[in-house]
Amino acid sequence: MIGTLALLLMVGAPTCTTSDLRLESLIAVKAAELSGTEHCQFRLYDGLADLDGDRLSDFVVVFTVEQGFRGQNDVQFMAVFLSTAPTRPRVVEVGRTREALIVRVDVWPPDIALQAMEYRPADALCCPTLSAGRTYRLSGDGLQLTWKWRNKQVRAEPPEEPTQEPRQ
Repeated sequence: MIGTLALLLMVGAPTCTTSDLRLESLIAVKAAELSGTEHCQFRLYDGLADLDGDRLSDFVVVFTVEQGFRGQNDVQFMAVFLSTAPTRPRVVEVGRTREALIVRVDVWPPDIALQAMEYRPADALCCPTLSAGRTYRLSGDGLQLTWKWRNKQVRAEPPEEPTQEPRQ
């Protein structure tokens, strides 16, 4: 009965925000700095890896702050919350519209590997086509980019029209 009453007293639909104020506060600050909004359904997480060697799980999240209208100016950040310093996350910008958008996070201590899609000059804002990635490691009080790679175009381009030499 009390559970039903509690549900009836809640206003609005459920949200995907976490109950952790450290994460939600960090995201709110970044969104305010950029005069943007964040949509939590696009977050990428890893919360099982031990990056600082203390045998306790650390928490990695990539989140996107949207400036403007529908992805025309998105900025992505990675935040790492270490079990040894849970109130001092390490934050770095990792993606941006017209450059690269992060689509996956994999953690293999000591590395944090981010799979990305990079933009080619002809790509629409919605649809980067070049598979890429980057790897970060803890460095002092921050995160250091240690490796970048670029693979190949993911979406096939239409073949060029064959050129024919005029017959003589």
